[in-house]
Amino acid sequence: QALPGDTLYPVKVRFNEGVRSQLLFSPYEKMQWETKRVERRIAEARLLVKEGKLTEEKENTLEETIRSHTTAVQAQLAELRKSDDTTGVAVAEVTLESAFDVQSAVLKTEISQEASSANPNKGNVSGLATIVQEARAGVVLSTNIADSTASYVPLVARVSENVTNIHMLSESLVRELTDAEKADIGQRAGHVDGDI
Repeated sequence: QALPGDTLYPVKVRFNEGVRSQLLFSPYEKMQWETKRVERRIAEARLLVKEGKLTEEKENTLEETIRSHTTAVQAQLAELRKSDDTTGVAVAEVTLESAFDVQSAVLKTEISQEASSANPNKGNVSGLATIVQEARAGVVLSTNIADSTASYVPLVARVSENVTNIHMLSESLVRELTDAEKADIGQRAGHVDGDI
């Protein structure tokens, strides 16, 4: 439960999570774990903002940590792309894109709330949002479905799962989203639902 600035935070991030990283063997598992770590850092930043404890130093720590996690994600994706498993690569890319899209949406909501907040000491997560957007941009679908041997069924299953996750997230954020954001989520999910 340690947060940036706590004495045990480096132990949590570098030792505990680092050991778990070393126990994973496949590039896909490592990529999933590093993505989970990005999500954890963003959750920590949001908690610090909510408590009014996100200082510039803590923000810099989080940015540095998230950047290292996203670099690790990219490295594992590159390793996975070297394999002959085109279906696995396509599923990994879809998974990463949706994870980074969700985190970007969460951070955008946080930024809009910061802007409307009367508390100037709440902190700023715009740097984190930029890092996540850069990571998302780095996940370019390299698998051309029409020209590859990637299996359609696992891709459809993953997309369906991600659409479900998007619906669940938007429902949990319903009080925090603007009408325009709700409409955008509904429109995007509707396009995907219609394509499946």
